[in-house]
Order: sequence, then C-alpha cells, then structure tokens
Amino acid sequence: MMLNEKSVNFDLNNFTIEKGKNMKNQVRVRQSHLLLVSSVLVCLLVMFMAAGCKKPSDFSIAVIADPHCTGSQEHWDRLDSAVNWINENRTAKKIELVVIVGDMAWGGSNLSVIRGKLDGLTVPYLPVIGDNEVNAGDEVTFNTVFSSHFDDLEALFPDSWDKAPIPVQDPRTDQDLYLQNYSFDYKGLHIICTDWGTRNPGPGLGSEQAELFDFEGGTWPWFKQDMGNSPTENQNNILVFSHHPMHVSPVYPLIQADLGAFSVSDFRTITGFTLPFKDYFYANYAGHYHIPWYQDVTSGGYKLYVVRSLHQQQQLENTNILFEPTLELINVTKQGSAFTYQNLLVFLNKAATELILDDATSYGGAIN
Repeated sequence: MMLNEKSVNFDLNNFTIEKGKNMKNQVRVRQSHLLLVSSVLVCLLVMFMAAGCKKPSDFSIAVIADPHCTGSQEHWDRLDSAVNWINENRTAKKIELVVIVGDMAWGGSNLSVIRGKLDGLTVPYLPVIGDNEVNAGDEVTFNTVFSSHFDDLEALFPDSWDKAPIPVQDPRTDQDLYLQNYSFDYKGLHIICTDWGTRNPGPGLGSEQAELFDFEGGTWPWFKQDMGNSPTENQNNILVFSHHPMHVSPVYPLIQADLGAFSVSDFRTITGFTLPFKDYFYANYAGHYHIPWYQDVTSGGYKLYVVRSLHQQQQLENTNILFEPTLELINVTKQGSAFTYQNLLVFLNKAATELILDDATSYGGAIN
C-alpha cells in the first residue's frame, strides 16, 4: 500500500491534536515509532551482514623476503627500516609473528650480524634458509648462528614444536645436509617452514632450483608426516613458508627448463599429496623471485604468494612509482571454524601506505 505525503501529515496532526485528550493514542504513536525504528535497524543489520561484513583481524604475520644483507649498506638500511616499522606498528597492526623467507645474509660474519639485528624485533621471528646461504657455503654457519634461536622458539611453543633432526646424510652424495624444517601451532594455525633449496645443482641456473629431498631424513618425508599430523579443527589453518615457491617455474613450458622452482615431476608429487588437504592448506608464502607473484595452484588445492624482496627497487607496472622498501602483512581472522586472510604490501618509507594483494591482478598475473 502506498501512502502520500498529505495522508501521513494528516494522521500525525490528528494524533498531535488529540494527545492531550486521549493518552492511549499518544502511547500507541510512541510504540509505533519504536517498532518502526527497531524494524529499520534490524533490516540494516541484516543487509550489512549479507553484504559480507567482516570482523577486524585477530592478528597479523609480517613477511620479509630476500633482504640480501651481504655488503651493500643500503640493504642493511632497508632491513633496519623493516625491523623499526614492525616494532613501531606492532600494537596498531597486531603483529605477532615475523617470517624471513630466505636469502637473508651470507659470507663472512653477515649471518651473525643479521641475527643481532633480527633479535631487536619485539615479536618472535622465524628464519628460513635460502639458496644463497647454501650456495655460498654457509649452510652449516646458518645452523650454528640460529641454533640457539630455534631453542628459544621451541621454548615459546613447547606443546607443538617439531624440528627435523640434522644433519642428515644425502644417499646420493654421502654429503651431510643441514635441512632447516620446522613447524608449530599458533592460535589455531599450523605453521610449517620448509627447506627446498637444492644441494646438488645442475648446470646453468641449477643452483637456483628446488627439490624434494625424498629420502630418509629429507624434507619431503618430514613434510608429508607433518602435514598429515596437522590439526583439522579449522579450515584454511595451514600456512607453509619457504624460500622456493612450491610450483613449476613460471617460464615453463615456454622454455623447456626448470628455472628457480621445482621440476614438473616434483611439482606433480607435491600437488598429488596436498590436494586432499585443500580444506586446510591455505597458502605457500615464498621469496626467491624478488617480485610479487600470485598463483592459484588448483591442482594442489592451495594458493601461492611470492613476496617482493626487501632489497630490490622495481618500477610498479604502468605507473611512475618507484617501489620503496616493502614487506608483506598477512592479516589473520578466525570466522567460525575457518580462517580468512588479507594480504597487504606495506611501503616502509611512506606512512600508512598499503596495497591490497588479494587478487591476481595486483600480483602481476596468475598462472593456472
């Protein structure tokens, strides 16, 4: 039924005239107004919820990729800016963990120096080994420098901490390997840090490759057991951090070569195992490429986010913006029995400047 303006005004005027003579009408008007206001509020609330409203994030994880602290003072300065930003924004951004996804430092005393700088963080941090530490001959040094830090992490997460025993002998070469694989639970998440960097490089860019280490004590058997034993109370609760992205090289098959990632056969092994965990394995966060990259790995049931390197300047496509030092911020929210995430690229030298990286376009394109 439609009401015109005159009829509404007439009724309201009548009620106003009669209110002194008949209190019942006054009460009825007030009750009608209250009912109307309540109905409107309920409708607005339902509409707001239907539009997909989200509660604020519960906490966040900062990810630093490829700081490359080897000799350039600029690289060290960029690391300092990342550490300072995290400490200064810890409360406002709810930062509770920091992950450095490899290629941290190598040569001389650089690993010890970067350990000292990272110890200045006011939240726990997770160091992940990269191919540059290995190729520089600093695999053992990495383990020595961060051994006591891993002990500290175990003390922080005593009920769920698991670190693969090292060294382990590679049956192909009889070489002792210090594979850095560990995991723990945090506020309903299961966090896995893996070491995929080859110790048996082939010609050309073979030293940049990833491999499974599919032998007793290797990364692959440990990874399968760890993911198989991970909690399943909540969906999207597994995050895997690694230096090498868990996919096939982005130039394959245009170039019939394995460049900087897994071989096709290893990748099929990974996705064949992870696909049954698609309700729990949300994403692999990695470094290595120095550029932000996104891929929906549908064959494996997970997403891949390659984090832009801290040390490298790069022109933002189709703009005149020169990237400042950046890190990635993963906002984590528990919604019922599932986790949701928002990924932000944070510009460290520009206050409160963030770029949402939840879609493939922002990451520079998806490869399916």
